[in-house]
Amino acid sequence: MRPLSTPMNTGVSMLIPFAYEPAWTRIDDGNFNDYPPDGELAPTAAAPVAGSGADYDSTFGQLVPIPSNVLTQVAILPANGKRAWLLIQNNSTAGSGGTAPTLYVAFDGPVSGTLPVGLNLAIPAGQGILLDRRVPCNAIFVLYAGGAGTFTAQGVIGQGLLP
Repeated sequence: MRPLSTPMNTGVSMLIPFAYEPAWTRIDDGNFNDYPPDGELAPTAAAPVAGSGADYDSTFGQLVPIPSNVLTQVAILPANGKRAWLLIQNNSTAGSGGTAPTLYVAFDGPVSGTLPVGLNLAIPAGQGILLDRRVPCNAIFVLYAGGAGTFTAQGVIGQGLLP
């Protein structure tokens, strides 16, 4: 057993095995973590770099209105593995002395009808969310809840599909 005052050399960290990306980092070229390495893996028009936006040039956009009498037991959008982006907006408005409803969103099943609906995505009136990095491909269900007085429940859901 070593004394407590002796420093311990543990070598490679077990939490972060590499401080660099071993698939494309060359340590000997003078540009640490420079992508792509000079003369290698240069993107071409035929093979764009993944995630660069060039691979999403031919997405098909679709907007679906969310009416006030939306059927909560039926998916407003079905599951789709080619979904590239998802936009959900709550455009609800309230009249004088009224409160606009919150739009609740659930993936893979109907929104719970009992409040609070804490396990669902809640989008307040006048707000929206855009998902474009990690986009759920699940079926999407919605529910308006919490409006009071005079209000208009309305919203829109949009998706982009890869060809």
